[in-house]
Amino acid sequence: MLPEIAVSLNVAEIDGRRIEGGLRIERFESMLGKPDRCNVPGWRLKHVFIPYDDNVVYLFDQHGIALNEHKTSKLVHALVVNLELEQVRYATKKRFPGTLTVLGVPVVAGMRFDEFSSQCEHNFTAHLGHAWFLDGERLSIQFEIKKAKGKYGLERGVIQYVSVGFRGAHKHEEHV
Repeated sequence: MLPEIAVSLNVAEIDGRRIEGGLRIERFESMLGKPDRCNVPGWRLKHVFIPYDDNVVYLFDQHGIALNEHKTSKLVHALVVNLELEQVRYATKKRFPGTLTVLGVPVVAGMRFDEFSSQCEHNFTAHLGHAWFLDGERLSIQFEIKKAKGKYGLERGVIQYVSVGFRGAHKHEEHV
C-alpha cells in the first residue's frame, strides 16, 4: 500500500493518522514499518548530508521518506518526502511513490515550485535562493528547489523534496 500524506499548517497526516507535533520513532514505525537504514549519532550515512551529526536520521527507502529525530528530546522533529533523488539532503534509494497533498494542492515528482504556488492560496517565503517556506502554529513547511540543471537532467525550479518540521519537538513534549 502506498502512503498518502496530507499537510496543512496545523497537522500532517500519514494514511489518515494525524501528526500534530513531535512523536517518538515507534509511532512512525506503526505507520510506515521499520526504517531501512539510520545513522548512529556521530557517524555519517554514505551519500547523506546530515547537518547535525548528533541527530538520528531514519530512512524509509521504499517510501522515499526520511525522519529526523531531535538529539535530546528523542522526538521526530522533521518529516522529509523525497520527490527527486538528485542532491537531496537525506537520500533515500527511491523517491516517494505515494500521494502527497500540501495545503490542498497535489504535489508530484517533476513538479516545479511555481506550478505549486500558482495553485496554492498561501504565500511562501523565499529562503537562500533554493527553498520556500511557510510557518504555521504547529508545523513549518519547506520546499527545496533544484537550483540548476543537474547531471540527470533535473530542471531548475523542480521540487526536490518537501520537509515538514514539527514545532516544539525539541521540548520533550510528545503530541499524541
